Amino acid sequence: MRSNIDLIKDSIECLSGKWSDVIPTFFFYGILIQVFGEFFKLFLGFGPFQRSVFDLAYFALTGPMSIGIIIYSLAVVNNQNFSFNQLFKPYDNYLNTIGLIFVLAVIIIGGFILFIVPGIIISLIYSMAPYVLAEEPEISIGDALKKSSELTKGYRTKLFLLGLIYAGLTIISVFTLFIGLIWLIPLFGITSANFYNDLKSSKRLKKIS
Repeated sequence: MRSNIDLIKDSIECLSGKWSDVIPTFFFYGILIQVFGEFFKLFLGFGPFQRSVFDLAYFALTGPMSIGIIIYSLAVVNNQNFSFNQLFKPYDNYLNTIGLIFVLAVIIIGGFILFIVPGIIISLIYSMAPYVLAEEPEISIGDALKKSSELTKGYRTKLFLLGLIYAGLTIISVFTLFIGLIWLIPLFGITSANFYNDLKSSKRLKKIS
């Protein structure tokens, strides 16, 4: 399996000539998921109860796009046709998609409520479940979680260190007034997709040997 640094380097190379297509897609996704909802809550002046209802409705409406951006990223790294419309592909399998996202949220939040460390470990164990679902839309939620656990076994420290690299690069982007995030966020998405591909390859090699 490639080192984290090599994964990032290879992802930069993969994005060569594709930045003009990839950046707008990630930018739209980020604006819609992270900014748009908060703006509406602030603009409409919701109280605590209304904000909670809005959060649930917004999650139900936009949640599947978190799988859509993974479908898009995998298409990029696998040299397949990729398009903005792939963000909306998971809505074709809405219940399974939103179900997995909800279960992941409950499990991970539950882990963090117990203690920080269990929350981090659980996040790492099940971090690949959305990628599994992106490739296998009909897989059950339980099987997606199980497959993620199998894929990440032996590589969770490596995945954690990759997350630290992401965090460090994000902090450094402060010196660019966060303008660097325009390139970093797509890079993170593509690198994570490459990481998933390497996990699959590593597991196949272990089974063969």
